[in-house]
Amino acid sequence: MTALSAAGREPTPSLEPVLPGERLVELDVIRGFALFGVLLAYAVWNLGAPPEETWSAADRLWNRVLGFAVDSKAFSLFTFLFGLGFSIQLSRVQARGASVVTVYSRRLIVLLGIGLLHATLLRNGDVLVPYAVLGFALLAARNASGRTLALLAVASFLYSYLARAAGEAVGLPFVERPQTEGLGHFQANLLWLRYWYANAIFEWPGMLPLFFLGLHFGRRPLRDSRGRPAGELWRILVAGLVITALAFTARELLMAKWSGPSLPPARQMTLGFLWTTHAWSLASAYAVALVLSLRRPRGRRVLAPLGAVGRMALTNYLLQAVLIVFVCIAFDLYDRVTPTLGVLLALGAAAVQVPASVWWLDRFRFGPVEWIWRSLTYGRPQPMRIAVRAVFALSSILLAALSACRGAPPEPAKPGPTLTARLHRTLAAHSVAARQVAFSADGRVLATSGVDGAVKLWSMPDAALTRTLAHPAGVTSLAYSPDGRWLVSGSSDRGVRIWRVADGSLARTLTGHGGTVWSVAVSPDGRTVASSGEDKTVKLWRLEDGALLRTLTGHELNVWSVDFTPDGQQVVSGSFDRTVKVWRTLTGALERTLVGHGQAVVGVDVSPRGDLVASGSDDSSARLWRASDGALVRTLTGGSNHVYTVAFSPDGEWLASGGREKGALGTLWTGILGSRRGAGRSPTVRLWRVRDGALQQALAGHSGNAWFVAFSPDGRWLASSGSDEPTVNLWRLERGQR
Repeated sequence: MTALSAAGREPTPSLEPVLPGERLVELDVIRGFALFGVLLAYAVWNLGAPPEETWSAADRLWNRVLGFAVDSKAFSLFTFLFGLGFSIQLSRVQARGASVVTVYSRRLIVLLGIGLLHATLLRNGDVLVPYAVLGFALLAARNASGRTLALLAVASFLYSYLARAAGEAVGLPFVERPQTEGLGHFQANLLWLRYWYANAIFEWPGMLPLFFLGLHFGRRPLRDSRGRPAGELWRILVAGLVITALAFTARELLMAKWSGPSLPPARQMTLGFLWTTHAWSLASAYAVALVLSLRRPRGRRVLAPLGAVGRMALTNYLLQAVLIVFVCIAFDLYDRVTPTLGVLLALGAAAVQVPASVWWLDRFRFGPVEWIWRSLTYGRPQPMRIAVRAVFALSSILLAALSACRGAPPEPAKPGPTLTARLHRTLAAHSVAARQVAFSADGRVLATSGVDGAVKLWSMPDAALTRTLAHPAGVTSLAYSPDGRWLVSGSSDRGVRIWRVADGSLARTLTGHGGTVWSVAVSPDGRTVASSGEDKTVKLWRLEDGALLRTLTGHELNVWSVDFTPDGQQVVSGSFDRTVKVWRTLTGALERTLVGHGQAVVGVDVSPRGDLVASGSDDSSARLWRASDGALVRTLTGGSNHVYTVAFSPDGEWLASGGREKGALGTLWTGILGSRRGAGRSPTVRLWRVRDGALQQALAGHSGNAWFVAFSPDGRWLASSGSDEPTVNLWRLERGQR
């Protein structure tokens, strides 16, 4: 029997943009790295150069070094990621039970339009139009097996050589590369358009092998493969570098031996195969090196700005051309760009793009062109702004600095009870990013979860690892039953699992969600499990046998968090649709909707007495609501750009919040330079006094965002996890009186 919600039916599956919590940081960083390589290649080889005999020794060196390190490598990464991105989107659509054909076709058509404008007005050598056209091949091959994709990759690789050889053999007239010296920018672009599009049937299919490989590898559980041992990644890195060197050397030797104006097809194919092997191997080595760097705190800080560039790759790809074309026209540089000058142009463009990307994404969800692309794809404007702060941010900083210089006295501390936290221990909890933390009912065990698919149990207070529970996918959420016998976990594989704490065995798996399960909770009587997820629903299950009791529908977007009231009579949920909803547990009826947050509600918690509901949001605030009627009691602001998690202390006197701390320029500065004291860590966890909203302490212990916080049942400990780091911090709490 199908469980019905209060509305009487399940929501219709739909396709929506990737949400911040779903993004893979590694892919964003690799994409940003590849985009810088594309920028270098464009500036060095696509703007027209003077005769080589006029080059300096530095020009020749740059040309040689970049030919080995950049040429075809950045483009290979970029192309592979296009196929990989399609595969991830396809998986998300299939998880919702929706159809990908219509939406993805519309996505490609919009990209085609953007590419045509870009190619006509700006860049010689645009890749957006080929990507859009060849993207339909990905759509056609979406259900192909791994073996079929491998055959398609080989066939398309061979085609790019054999088709041209066949055309030459039968005397087809190929359009030659245009001579654009002395022509204006737009005249030259039109000639290049004729060249690229006339030869498209021979040239463009050469991109398909990487498309198909990306489609294949994207089918693997990417979030969980990030837990691959470092030793294995190092072996892949070394192998990639060795193959790179061997293929490059062999090609150089053969080119010296096979000198001549025209080579037979077999020799052309041999040289092409060696160059492709060299390029793909080095591109793979770059990607693995970045993944390894992201496993270190300093690596994550340094590469974070590059991830911002990758998150708005389409905007930055277009912006590269805007900046460089403007400079070339203004200073008449076309056909005069030596390799050295090209490198300087690329560095100048990157110096604009990196801080601009970080600044923008600190305030908006997408890049501006990404927003247009998504809005046209999904047929409606997408939520764009994170928080309205940009206009006053700089003036606030200047006023604060002026007050400090004048020696303005700090605001006097309010009298009353105090709570002080000291960092007790940092647990190397997971191989990649940690997710949730939860204490057992007796406080003797701390459970942590991670993207690596592990749930780890630590004894308290010595924080010794006692057991590891293996998940087939990343674990997003945890909750203990009140009697401590069961541990419930939610996962990116759409499942809810119930574990026996005594021996760590899996009791049952609950299936029914149409996407990632973001949050789980257990009712105070231990009989009911609540779960919420990407499919916009809250589901209630009977813990004893895993039976689905009812599905609560009404949220319009992802439901990020869920909790029970202390009497178990109500369920509270927070959603990306900016609302908090309160439901009757027994009937599933919606009692009230709490409205007031300006952006996504990411975390909710109910006070131990049941009189207050706390919510944390992307709008930079945590809010306290009166549970009886939903009235807003207090808004807590200060420091955090986003509040991802909130938790009441066991006595209800204190609220802990965690989130993203710094503004864009501060994050960029810290990421590049680090910090001599604190290693670039910022105060992402905050302690608030509930009765008056006074901020008690800001805790600096995470290098990135604070994703979850949890108090121990005795109120002596606070645990916190960071969203982009594998560690969990354990804080000792001390109470006092002011």
